[in-house]
Amino acid sequence: MPEKIITLKKVDAVLQTIPEGSNGVGFRLSDVFYAFNHSSSGMYQGKPYTKPAHIQVKTPTIRFWIDRVDDGIEFKYDPAGKMSLVPLVDIEAIRELEILFLNLENHLNTQKRNGQKKTAAPAINLDVMQQLINTLLQWLDKDHQVQIWKAVESAILDPQQYYRNNTNSLAKRGINAPFSGLYIIALADALLEARVAVEIDWNSDTETIQWAVSQMTNVEIQELLPAEGSKEMPAVKVMKAIGKNLSRQNLTLTSLDIDSDSYVLCLLPKDSYRQVIELANKVGIKMVKW
Repeated sequence: MPEKIITLKKVDAVLQTIPEGSNGVGFRLSDVFYAFNHSSSGMYQGKPYTKPAHIQVKTPTIRFWIDRVDDGIEFKYDPAGKMSLVPLVDIEAIRELEILFLNLENHLNTQKRNGQKKTAAPAINLDVMQQLINTLLQWLDKDHQVQIWKAVESAILDPQQYYRNNTNSLAKRGINAPFSGLYIIALADALLEARVAVEIDWNSDTETIQWAVSQMTNVEIQELLPAEGSKEMPAVKVMKAIGKNLSRQNLTLTSLDIDSDSYVLCLLPKDSYRQVIELANKVGIKMVKW
């Protein structure tokens, strides 16, 4: 039997790759499909199960089950391909399962290493980032500045922990894993939460954009648009028209690039815009002037 190669510890390591709250994960590797399932009975990692946790390994011709039962593991397979499970005793089948499981382990280890590289804290100067936030939010009180700084700092230093703490809100943005640029999302979300930025879709109509920008200024936005044809203008042209006219009020309309099909808009005093752009560039953040 393959207990020396497929140990309980290794099985647990595979099961731990399942995302929190998920029923299973699958992927293809060299024409082999691996399915993991948290179906269970008893307790595993302090959580109750209704059936044994198991790993299913399937090739085009055979299907194996590695069941985690209490403090042990059991092996079964389906030689006929018709879901007729029998205990694993065939020597050739055992060898095949061992090879497949080793391939699975190697794949998971590679994925883990790649994930660690991808989510490693980027080389960002924290002093510059803090200076950017203070300049960007110079009219906010210190408590709000500190709150926004702490959110961004945590995403820089430990993107994986930031992701775990904000899984639900990030899922709404279609983000299902931490990545090195998560600090930019953290900044955008913190600005939105502090109500010093607004977010609009790429195809928002004129009235929506007018209303959104009006939340950040006392200037009458309607008066900043061309009288004719403004309702039919695409969003980009509307923002350019508003931005051009706001500049006469010593304000600069900008958007924070979050690599999305939406715009996170914010207003800056005209005399501080160049400094903000310079600082943003130093920490890998792109801001667009409208």
